[in-house]
Amino acid sequence: MKQNNKICSVVFNSVSRDARVIKQAKSLANSGYDVTVIGVADQQFNLSNEIYENVVKIQRVSLKDLKKALKLLFKLLALIIALSFISFNDETTVLSALVIATKFFLVVLMFFYLVKLYRVCFANNSSTLDTSQISLLRKISKAFWQLFKIAPFLKILIKIRPAVIHCHDIHTLPLGVIAKVILRCKLVYDAHEIYEEVPQVLLENGARLKSFKRIHNFSQSYIDSFVTINDSIAAWYADKYPRLPKAAVIMNAAVLSPGIPYDGRLHDAAGISREVHILLYQGGFSEHRGLDFLVKSAEHLPNHWVLVMMGWGSYEETLKVLAKSINSSVSAARHSDVIKFVPPAPQSDLVMWTAGGEIGVIPYENTGLNHWFCSPNKIWEFPNAGLPLLVSPFPELRKSVDIYRNGWLLPETEDTSYIGRLISSLSPEQIKEASFNSRKFIEENNWSFYEKRLVELYSKLI
Repeated sequence: MKQNNKICSVVFNSVSRDARVIKQAKSLANSGYDVTVIGVADQQFNLSNEIYENVVKIQRVSLKDLKKALKLLFKLLALIIALSFISFNDETTVLSALVIATKFFLVVLMFFYLVKLYRVCFANNSSTLDTSQISLLRKISKAFWQLFKIAPFLKILIKIRPAVIHCHDIHTLPLGVIAKVILRCKLVYDAHEIYEEVPQVLLENGARLKSFKRIHNFSQSYIDSFVTINDSIAAWYADKYPRLPKAAVIMNAAVLSPGIPYDGRLHDAAGISREVHILLYQGGFSEHRGLDFLVKSAEHLPNHWVLVMMGWGSYEETLKVLAKSINSSVSAARHSDVIKFVPPAPQSDLVMWTAGGEIGVIPYENTGLNHWFCSPNKIWEFPNAGLPLLVSPFPELRKSVDIYRNGWLLPETEDTSYIGRLISSLSPEQIKEASFNSRKFIEENNWSFYEKRLVELYSKLI
């Protein structure tokens, strides 16, 4: 009988912007495995089926359609429950007619109440219910929604029947455990972060923190292989969840670029001449990444330098409002904007966009261990395009700067004039030397090393 070599990676995003997921899937597919990545459709990436670079199959679930179906189901359920209160009989007396009319009136009230209940639970609308009632209903509804949400993913997994399910991030782990029990397959858990230490989680009321702890504690014994992004985070998980398998460290390293000449696309998109130097941030726009500090720092950049923000995210509009204020304040002296926003580049040619930068900046805030120990893709993406780094002085972020001298460290306290002063103090020769060192770093620490580690892990599973 032919050995099952099917792998299903599951991630609750659109897949196409997730460099880690794509790299792993391509490496495994190129090693002979039959790889399918199951993700979520969004406005930009909404194809339900796609073949990525002729090797990786991608299937996307539309949560928008799921929400519509859930709303319809809820209304239908409300109607069925309400109608069950009506009991017709053959009596034609005035009294029975009044009883039926009264019951019908109650049916209508119940129907609209249950519809309103749906809105309270799923649409966050205001309600006459008190706070404790709303809180309880939302907890119940969210639990129901999570079960409802994983159903189409589970359907795809049952149809494919993989030998291994690779769960990216904690959000997919409950689905992976359920699928493992049903399909009797192997389960790989890939923790991209310390979820209990994400800033947004730490600043909440504790509900998600408790939920993440429960998921990790419950799932430990079901996980066959555990993967994470660096040694610091691996040590944290080993301490907090000792029943997890020993972590295989697969870093977010980039596939080594051959060093293609820059074609000017980043400057063109930003609307600036090629003589202008770019301090580049690329990636997600969200709170607690030091982006407010970065935008404010742009005011002090020397002439012929601009800050380019290339990315996307929920915090974009807030940053643009702040940037507009700063651009207005410097426009008289500079005669142009000092902050530019550019849409995210596709992963397939990201390096060509990044190459337009002069220095790549990673200004994360120290708001929990997840940031303190982070090692984002940007650590490799910037050097891959020949850019030196300007990074927060955190243990994993500063490693390449300390070892390879391929950049500089941001101050421990927010000083918005620091970046401008640092850049003004650097000579072209110093920037060129740091750029050369970045290239040396990426040649010695790129995806080819971690790809071998990933393929070796799977050779032991299948």
